[in-house]
Amino acid sequence: MATLGRMNLFLTSYFAKVAHLLPTISDKPLAECTIAFIPTAAAVEDVDFYVAEARQALADLGATIREVDIASADAATVAAAIDAADCIYVSGGHTFYLIKQLRDSGAGSLIVKAVRQGTTYIGESAGSAVAADDCAYIRPLEDPESFDFHSMTDFAGLSLTTTRVLPHKHNPMFESAVDQAIAAHPEVVDITDSQAVHITGSDHGSETIMVVSG
Repeated sequence: MATLGRMNLFLTSYFAKVAHLLPTISDKPLAECTIAFIPTAAAVEDVDFYVAEARQALADLGATIREVDIASADAATVAAAIDAADCIYVSGGHTFYLIKQLRDSGAGSLIVKAVRQGTTYIGESAGSAVAADDCAYIRPLEDPESFDFHSMTDFAGLSLTTTRVLPHKHNPMFESAVDQAIAAHPEVVDITDSQAVHITGSDHGSETIMVVSG
């Protein structure tokens, strides 16, 4: 486990491209870590290859992976996976579908508690966005046909950080959407698929933010 009260967030755009940086920010060797692997956000997306890539990248680092889909697993299974984890990985996919499942399953509050007690949080794309206090900024990147979010009025994330990470900078598939998001929310920290945001902090609320490149 990480040091009690020390927050440790590794927020990525494309995890597999920067996974080799994870050992540099982990509080213990990855070979000694159990990862609660949450692929739920990708369930409503047609493209989900990044989940398998992330799973393989973590396995290659020697981590023990405990996969749990918070949309289908029972509450006890979700709680056990999060409680036993040294790190929690939350995949890319649809941000607003993920928010709904984090709330409906109760996993969101469990993750917040664990991270504030020192468990490392690893986010990829949507998983990075939900770490923020408010996720409305990422609307231009989300497909309402995959998950209809037009009726949503509350876009609150996990509030692990006030930093709002915008993934997929310079990715041709998201170029226009990223530009829209930046224009509407200039406060975002926009990163490419080869970058990550490493955030450390304490339970007193101070944060140190560093953008790292793979």
